[in-house]
Amino acid sequence: MSFMFEVFYPAPEDPKREMALVDLVNKFGGRLNFRELNGPTNESVCLAFEFEQTETANRAAQALRLQNEHVEGPYDY
Repeated sequence: MSFMFEVFYPAPEDPKREMALVDLVNKFGGRLNFRELNGPTNESVCLAFEFEQTETANRAAQALRLQNEHVEGPYDY
């Protein structure tokens, strides 16, 4: 079973921010699984990250929340 969470941030797209998020999540063993513009008028960006273990997904999500990122999850995937 895999675990995932989503990080949302307001548009416009920010490649530097996304790279920093990916780098942090990679340190916890996660990987970027999906990226999309979200909402009826693309008002936010959604990054979905996948993990093999719930513990590492929870730790990564907490680290992102401490940086004031909007994280939903983790969930079973």
